Amino acid sequence: MKDNVIAVFGDSIAWGANDSEHGGWVEMLKNFAAKKTDYWTAVYNLGVSGDGVDDLLKRMAPEAEARSPDTVIIAIGANEARYVKKPENPAMTSERFREGMRSLAVLAKGLARNIVFVGVLPFDESRTMPISWVPDFYHTNELAKRNNDIIREECKKSKVPFIDLFSEWVKTDYKELLDDGVHPTTEGHRKIFKTVSAFLIKSKLL
Repeated sequence: MKDNVIAVFGDSIAWGANDSEHGGWVEMLKNFAAKKTDYWTAVYNLGVSGDGVDDLLKRMAPEAEARSPDTVIIAIGANEARYVKKPENPAMTSERFREGMRSLAVLAKGLARNIVFVGVLPFDESRTMPISWVPDFYHTNELAKRNNDIIREECKKSKVPFIDLFSEWVKTDYKELLDDGVHPTTEGHRKIFKTVSAFLIKSKLL
């Protein structure tokens, strides 16, 4: 089998925020892939703290083209799952978020033969109303679910695989896996890594 290149685009969770032990789930994926002996796999972490849909639409094409990925993984949507100061002022409307996800799917299909979207995590609202580092930002599970549902729906329409972390996490005591109410602990990142890597292996992408 030929060499395999995976590019992961996303926000601070993809980047690995709050995991000082392993550097986050994408870094775990990189280390796991490096141990495969049958062929060489490169995993590029292209997560940027604070990024949202609009940011990816601007930077994804040039960054992907520089690496010629076989697979593009997109993990975005948490930064749009908040309102600013009052509930009537969401960071992004559902219509705009849907349009952005649709545009990302079209763009990604032109950059790699395999596309995978990773859904949004739920928040611990006891620590995100507001978040401690930006007092005007209120991250809510209502908006997280809204975004997750939109990603799932757009993936179905575009015939793109979707990894539903939200539905998986809300069935568990997930708040123990969140370091600050938004970003996962090391164990939380490990849980994401296990889910994503299992999907990639099952889909013969890793």
